[in-house]
Amino acid sequence: MEFRRACVYGKNYGASLLSAESLQDDDFAGLTGEVAVPRKRWKLKSDIDVDFELMELLHKHFDGEERIAAIEFFLTLAACNTVIPILTRSPTCVLLGSDLQGNTEAIDYQGESPDEQALVAAASAYGYTLFERTSGHIVIDVNGEKLRLDVLGLHEFDSVRKRMSVVIRFPDNSVKVLVKGADTSMFSILAKGSKKDDYVQIATQGHLTQYSSLGLRTLVVAARDLSEAELEEWQGRYEDASTSLTDRSAKLRQTAALIECNLRLLGVTGIEDKLQDGVPEAIESLRQAGIKVWVLTGDKQENGHLYWTFL
Repeated sequence: MEFRRACVYGKNYGASLLSAESLQDDDFAGLTGEVAVPRKRWKLKSDIDVDFELMELLHKHFDGEERIAAIEFFLTLAACNTVIPILTRSPTCVLLGSDLQGNTEAIDYQGESPDEQALVAAASAYGYTLFERTSGHIVIDVNGEKLRLDVLGLHEFDSVRKRMSVVIRFPDNSVKVLVKGADTSMFSILAKGSKKDDYVQIATQGHLTQYSSLGLRTLVVAARDLSEAELEEWQGRYEDASTSLTDRSAKLRQTAALIECNLRLLGVTGIEDKLQDGVPEAIESLRQAGIKVWVLTGDKQENGHLYWTFL
């Protein structure tokens, strides 16, 4: 699984990619003009190429809607998952206050879903590195600064909702629900907004179709703020559903519906799902032997056609 494309606030990124390592080079950073890209201190298991324009947007010093959406987009990728970060700490690495000090550290992500691992690794390449997880909180390195987020609850992906969400409390005491899921389940729960919001949604849907035609696996990313009243109602229902001895799954889905609504669209991810080494050759051998081969995919129809073309 490799992160290839991203649509953020209706704009496509990823058509021209650069090595993330090259962006840390002092000479290259000097060419960015107003943007100074921080030197990375995390070494991922595999190199990930990044879009320079998107990286530039994340590090600009202004609070436009597009940049806010990009920040929340990568925070969602880093936070809305069940991935476990595995660190190899160097002897000289220390944690001082809210700043991270020390040399480059190796980090690997382990989890049940290869998609989640790819998305979390991509967030790290863009400067949002999940490096600590406990039962009650996560810690993300945001361009060298430690961000501790309290995890109030997690609704895992299921085949009915086709999405997952996490409720997060930020250091300023604000609470957000961060959601990612299949397009068939996400666009119907977005908030009805302004003409600008409608334009962003139409543009996003266009890029999503394009990603699918390229054979990329797609997920829609969205979020919204929760009021204290909404949080209180959800927490009570969530605790009851989590400890229920009967119809637990159905009750959790009903609870998730309380907060998985009126969402603000952030963007779409596109992941390349490559066949394992030797698979095309094995299938070709089967076909030469007169054995019929069928392709079954749980993703979009466009992907299934493209996988057959590859075979």
